[in-house]
Amino acid sequence: MKQLFRWIAVALLFLFSGCSQPNHFSSEKAADNINKVDGHAAIDKNEKKKPATDLELLLEPEYWNIVEVQNGIKVIMNPSNILALVNKEQSLPATYKPDDLVVPRVPFSFSETGVDKRYMRAEAAKALEALFAAARKDGIQLVAVSGYRSYERQKMIFAEEVKEKGEEKAIHAVALPGQSEHQTGLAMDITSPAVGYQLTT
Repeated sequence: MKQLFRWIAVALLFLFSGCSQPNHFSSEKAADNINKVDGHAAIDKNEKKKPATDLELLLEPEYWNIVEVQNGIKVIMNPSNILALVNKEQSLPATYKPDDLVVPRVPFSFSETGVDKRYMRAEAAKALEALFAAARKDGIQLVAVSGYRSYERQKMIFAEEVKEKGEEKAIHAVALPGQSEHQTGLAMDITSPAVGYQLTT
């Protein structure tokens, strides 16, 4: 789990350091980004230059997005990557469905069984179970609402939102098909009886 958090931290470093092409990332570039301030090396006057990066925090190449432009859209070609960065700039293939979907052992806000929204990828399901267990320990009751969502299902949800609120508002409220983290199988919406089972911040 600690290793997963390290990978997430490095992914965020990529995101906020402007490294939009991680396949060009190297420890030398990381050193340049970390140690340069206004074009000059940032060195403590009282200390020797410290190592630029902790090698344990470098993200292994197998976790980088491999992106291919298809019909003007950047499509992630390795969508099963556990750290896939899915957003408005990088989409999942329409046919992608994780092959390790399981039902996490947590309470749900609905009674239907065998529906896609009960499922998550195995690693994410374990993390969700740990989250729910920690919440219970603190006296907080949580329920799961919506997990895996196919490209087609996301397409339907987006179309319904457009019909109800118009395209401009829909784009801000609902992810376009292929751009939802729910399709990765790594996301789960959760709620609580304390908020009337609503999806709120």
